[in-house]
Amino acid sequence: MTTPTTGQENATAPSASADAPVWIVGVDGSDGSKRALEWALLHATPETVVRAVRAWQPPVYGPYPIDAVARSPYDDQALEASVRREVTDLVEGTPNPNGATISISIERGGSARALLDESERASMLVVGNRGRGGFKRLLLGSVSSQCATHAVVPTVVVPADAPPVRTRSALVAFDGSPNAIDALVYALRFVGPDCPVTAIGIMEPGTVLLGYPTVTDGIAEDFDDQHAADLAEAVGLAGPGVAPVKRRFEYGVATDVLGEAAKEHDLLVMGARGHGFVTSALLGSVSTWLLHHLQAPTMVVPRRG
Repeated sequence: MTTPTTGQENATAPSASADAPVWIVGVDGSDGSKRALEWALLHATPETVVRAVRAWQPPVYGPYPIDAVARSPYDDQALEASVRREVTDLVEGTPNPNGATISISIERGGSARALLDESERASMLVVGNRGRGGFKRLLLGSVSSQCATHAVVPTVVVPADAPPVRTRSALVAFDGSPNAIDALVYALRFVGPDCPVTAIGIMEPGTVLLGYPTVTDGIAEDFDDQHAADLAEAVGLAGPGVAPVKRRFEYGVATDVLGEAAKEHDLLVMGARGHGFVTSALLGSVSTWLLHHLQAPTMVVPRRG
């Protein structure tokens, strides 16, 4: 049962230690958020604190003069109590196979802001790819997109279409960039020594290098060699006790290759930024495309510092 504590939170399971890893999960009653909570609890350890965060705002109706205070015809306390009951029922109805500590946080305000604020004091953020609002034809909702773009911790976007499974194999998009190295190191430490990891590098058609206006077989070999060297460096940074890494290098369009390769794995891991040409974007074009189109759990790892 869920038992009250202080402030905005409820908790289940024994109290966690102060240095326990904290995972924030966005829940709003949508299928995507239910899958996100299921995924988090499947992967959490007994030491993990999984915090289900629900943001709410009272609806405002009717036209008001510009200098008038907008009012809601609803009782705020009743609305908050209803939201809390909804989240409590969700938490109590979701299997917790590893006995993680679960807490509930009810926040008044926008969903993205609440999740991003909570994640600043956490080690991971988990969200569904679609919430209750927005255009249903889009696979990635605005809250999911904002979290993946702006979170300072790794963010997992979980699709709503199928029940999640525990990660048995992971694919890491690896282009040798500093962010990709961070992503691979994080993935190896996250999945543990018993989960095989594949690091895939892709050379796209039309790649332009200084002094090489078009791709040739010799340049492809150079790319392949560099990919192997960068991968060896990254694996060394991960330290001992991690899973062996299988290297894969392909020639093709990055979104197509990654989209197909990801179907063979339970989790895709990628950096928020890679070796792209649009360096002003907060989230790379390939990362953004995959988050909108891929129907598999996807982890976006931000660049450290």
